Amino acid sequence: MTRRVRLAILAATILLGACDAAGVPGATAPNTAATPSAAATRHPFPDATGTLAHDGPILEATSLPGGTQFFNPSAAILADGTYHLYGFAVATNTGQAMQLVSTDGTSWTVGPDPDWQPLGEALGLAPPGPITTTLLVADDGTWVAYGWGFLPGANPAPTVGWRATAPGPDGPWTSDPGVIVEPGAGDAWDGRGIFGISVMRDGAGYRAAYAASSRLFPNHGLIGMGTSADGSAWTKYDRPTAERRLAESDPIVEPGLCGDYDAGAVFGAQIAAAETGYRLLYSGFTVGVGPSTIARATSSDGETWSCDGAAVTESLFPGTARIAGFVQIMGDEEHLIVEAQDETGTTSALWLVRP
Repeated sequence: MTRRVRLAILAATILLGACDAAGVPGATAPNTAATPSAAATRHPFPDATGTLAHDGPILEATSLPGGTQFFNPSAAILADGTYHLYGFAVATNTGQAMQLVSTDGTSWTVGPDPDWQPLGEALGLAPPGPITTTLLVADDGTWVAYGWGFLPGANPAPTVGWRATAPGPDGPWTSDPGVIVEPGAGDAWDGRGIFGISVMRDGAGYRAAYAASSRLFPNHGLIGMGTSADGSAWTKYDRPTAERRLAESDPIVEPGLCGDYDAGAVFGAQIAAAETGYRLLYSGFTVGVGPSTIARATSSDGETWSCDGAAVTESLFPGTARIAGFVQIMGDEEHLIVEAQDETGTTSALWLVRP
């Protein structure tokens, strides 16, 4: 396996908010993650509101086949009484897309292979192909997937957002219409690429949140928003501005919205409806050495967002070293599936959490 393919597989954790201690997304491979030394100054955990919805992990990555050490969750949905979880099973320098299924959200088995390779070819994506971040079921029963992936060519390669459809959760998946969100031009705030896209129904249309970064500051993640009438044609949120980096669109959340614990970078946006508008969960990173935090923001109009505090920190998971990623469950948005690495950084487990 080439270095680029290995990095592409491991970069799937960007959409989940996996960063090294300095807040650099994807910089440390899961199987070589280092625990900060005792001499390093580590930022304290903020107070968080999240609670475990199940005693202990709901899945140990090592229980999966193929010598799996880590399972990076990327999309989850509850549909017709069955939970479906898509993600990457990662072993030493290798990884494969995998679907897990459950009837209760706590006991999981390996499901049918959705077979993403043909879709990756149709979308024109480089390995590891399509990385799914949202699953929805249309009124007519069609399954709809949104995600991101690497374009071939330059290294580092730009990343884009895409949409696909299938008759069911096991595929076959069809590019429909294909790439829907592209990086901004030049030194735009999202010019480096689109790292994950979270989509929700919003009245008669759709609303999305996505993480992105610029070419000038590739590790300085921000969160943007898009709207669509049909789920296929998207418009980026834009306020008229004279700044070049904001010429075509504007972010809705920048680092520091919640203070020290998200001042380094924000990634892994997950959007959902709330009682008074919208809820946004995202991975926030400190500047320097410190834990990642799943932060929560709220908005009444989807444009102006305010911090609603910390939802989850790694202190919730005994015997773990850090949060490696998370997904909210579509159709059961009151629950998250969180991946946490063990204290040695050599394997991970999944936990069910109420944020």
